[in-house]
Amino acid sequence: MTKAYDKSFVEGAKQPSRRHVKLYQVDMASGLSMFFCDADTDVSAITPRSGGQYQLFRAFGHDRQEIKMNATLQIDVLDIGFPAAEVPFNGRLVDLRVLALGGIFDRASMYVYKWDNENPAVMAQLHSQWIVQQATSTRSDVSFRCENYLTLATRQTPRTTFQAECNNRFGSPWCGFDLTTVTDVVTCVAPTDVGTVYFSSARATGWFDGGLLVPTSGLAIGLRLTIQLSVKTSGIMQCILVRPLPWAPSVGVDTFQVVPGCDKRMSTCLGKFNNLYGPGGTAAAPTGGFRGFPDIPKPVDTLGWIMFLAGGAMLWPLVAKLVG
Repeated sequence: MTKAYDKSFVEGAKQPSRRHVKLYQVDMASGLSMFFCDADTDVSAITPRSGGQYQLFRAFGHDRQEIKMNATLQIDVLDIGFPAAEVPFNGRLVDLRVLALGGIFDRASMYVYKWDNENPAVMAQLHSQWIVQQATSTRSDVSFRCENYLTLATRQTPRTTFQAECNNRFGSPWCGFDLTTVTDVVTCVAPTDVGTVYFSSARATGWFDGGLLVPTSGLAIGLRLTIQLSVKTSGIMQCILVRPLPWAPSVGVDTFQVVPGCDKRMSTCLGKFNNLYGPGGTAAAPTGGFRGFPDIPKPVDTLGWIMFLAGGAMLWPLVAKLVG
């Protein structure tokens, strides 16, 4: 028998098709933040991180594609696919794929909120918190592979790797070296393409090899780019980047912070940064210094000794027999 419901019950049970909307806040390592949502229009919402103020989340609504989320059963890995769209970045619209290829999302924090479209004044609820491990771009979207913070905290990693190179990250508390003492603030002084930057410098050739170039003005602000090679000619330093800038820098306008590189060798720690025993190179320093094992033979040398000893072990019975 079919049950008859009154009209008021039916009307009250109806809900909009997109009542619950997911909001995405991406905090980059540079300090910049971006805000997205999977609604058809922009959303103004209060979140637990907005300090009681409304925050505008931009929609990917021009092509009516929804953001796709896939999580593993253990909920420790999350794949998010954003449609290839133009998003606001530094006051202008930029293709999301360009930002992903530029490395701006590397090691970014991803906060996912659930927001009620029928009750916009109610604070959005925190759904989950992730860290971006990889951002890949295709013709149609940008995919983010994210890992849960709890998974990262419980992952067991060796504290010390026995190798000739230093185990510390350059400039970390375990390294102890103060990067501000060698960070230069420079200005682009010559026209160039997106893969090279020219600036005046008193440093020597090779000083910035393996270092970082951080734009502090212009359209590329917030990016962190690795320097492949640095060559000085007549007082002008030429830095060739591993990955290109989104736009060519403007001469006399765009500024950068340039950090030298460390190849983690003992000779570099001593000769280039005087940090063998910590800040200032003194053994009395409380923390920091070189933490490698330079006397460990290289893998090739080790393999050679193993082959030599193995060959000797096989020849020794024959030599003993001949001598005896």
